[in-house]
Amino acid sequence: MVLGMLAVHALLLPLLFGSVLYIVKRGYEAQFIDNVRTQAYIFSRLVSEAMATHDARKLLNEAVFSGQVVSARLVDAGGRLLLGSPAAPPDTHFREDFFFGQGNDGVYYISVPLRGPGADGMELHLGYEEAPTRDQIAQAYRRGLYLGFAYIALTLILVGFVTSQVSRSLTRVREASRLIASGHFSHSLDIRSNVREVNELAVDLEYMRRSLVDLAEALEYQALHDPLTGLSNRTHFYDRLHQAIISSRRSAKPFCLLLVDLDRFKEVNDTHGHQVGDMLIQQVAIRLQKMIRESDTVARLGGDEFALLLFGSDVEGGVHIAEKVIGQLRTPFMINGLRLQIGGSVGISAYPFHGQGEEMLMRCADISMYEAKHSQNGIEVCKHCMDEQACRSTEVTTTSVT
Repeated sequence: MVLGMLAVHALLLPLLFGSVLYIVKRGYEAQFIDNVRTQAYIFSRLVSEAMATHDARKLLNEAVFSGQVVSARLVDAGGRLLLGSPAAPPDTHFREDFFFGQGNDGVYYISVPLRGPGADGMELHLGYEEAPTRDQIAQAYRRGLYLGFAYIALTLILVGFVTSQVSRSLTRVREASRLIASGHFSHSLDIRSNVREVNELAVDLEYMRRSLVDLAEALEYQALHDPLTGLSNRTHFYDRLHQAIISSRRSAKPFCLLLVDLDRFKEVNDTHGHQVGDMLIQQVAIRLQKMIRESDTVARLGGDEFALLLFGSDVEGGVHIAEKVIGQLRTPFMINGLRLQIGGSVGISAYPFHGQGEEMLMRCADISMYEAKHSQNGIEVCKHCMDEQACRSTEVTTTSVT
């Protein structure tokens, strides 16, 4: 844009100033010729009047001494010299000029006939100095040149200012865009600039960023949450479990994993239909979510199977929450006027007592959940410890529950 602007100025500026100076030059020349012709006709009238008093020679000499007239001659009809100023050159080759600068001699020659008694056929040959007008034209050229340099300097200053404003604003937009592209999606593109087009570009990019962020968040939510209940799905739960293991290794704090399976859910589906079954799943999710802290996680792994991740909780704490879960599941559910009675089985595994990785913890909890279906209270703690010292420290609690 800047190079294009400079290229246009480089082409138009000489043409513009050249045209203006040419018009000024022609104006000065036309003004000179008009003034000369007017003065010549006035002077010829004065000479005609002075012929009667024999003062014509004096008048011619005074005209030359004034400085503007270079030569002044009075000739008869045959071209013979009658009167002439002392400084007048020979008049053998007098030729009248019709435009300024003709002959390149620096003098503009004009012939004017005399009018009046005794002046029949007489002509007045005058030569006017062109130097003052040439000086005016040269001065106009100099002023035009100064004006052109000033215009170029002002243009470069304005171009530099506009360029700095545009480039600075575009640099901020580029840096913000690269920051967003590197993963900082929350970084705003709300950039203020003195350039209206850059502001409009920033507004459009910010709108696009927000739309993309909203779309990405919606897609991420759909990818990590169960569409029926809004709980975390299996993928999100495994990620949370992985993060919990990393955090517990750093802080040396345990956590509990609870797998929950609903009892008699298939009977509800077969008897009342899948719509009632879906509504029952939604109400179960609501009850489970109300029993945990904000730092904990509850997820629907699929079908009627749920999982709870209790951060900072040992086996005893996990058993306590499992008892509350069983109590909530055994409380009747009211759906479309139907009173539904179900139950549940809970399998518990704890880090680091029952495993050091996600697969081991999930397998232990899963085995315990199926064993819980045959237990009296519906709760079973994993019996397969990976750490003997940890097992001994929790042996009393585990035995009392199972």
